[in-house]
Amino acid sequence: MLKTNSQIFRYHRKLFIIVLFFIGLVSSGCANREYRTEETFCEAKYLEKIPSQYIQRAVTVYKKEMVPTGKVTCSSDGNQTICEKEMKESRVPYEKLEMFDLNERLRSAKIEACTKKACLAKFGNHDCDTDT
Repeated sequence: MLKTNSQIFRYHRKLFIIVLFFIGLVSSGCANREYRTEETFCEAKYLEKIPSQYIQRAVTVYKKEMVPTGKVTCSSDGNQTICEKEMKESRVPYEKLEMFDLNERLRSAKIEACTKKACLAKFGNHDCDTDT
C-alpha cells in the first residue's frame, strides 16, 4: 500500500526529530552548549512550521567493480600453461531511488537564522559566546 507524504511524515516524525537533533549536535560540534540549546529550540519550532515533504527521486551513484583491461598474462610451468586476465578497478554508475525532503534547505536556513537571532538577543552575539 502506498503512503502519502503526510502519512510518511507522521509515521517517521519521532525518528526524524531524533535524527535531526543528533545531526544538529554533530554539525555544531564546535559550538558551545548555549548555542546548541538555542538551536534545539529552533529546530523543534521550525520542524512544526515547515514539516518535511518527502518525494522519491532517482539519483546516480557509483560502485567500484573489477573489470578486465583486455591484457592477459600467461606463464608456463612444465606441461601446463596458466593465463590470468589483468583487472582494474572501475567506477560503475547505477540509478538508486532515495527519499528527498523538499523543505530541508528552507528549514535549515530558518533554524540557523532563528538560532543566531536568539543568541544575539540573549548573549549579544550570534555565537552565544558567554566569554565576551
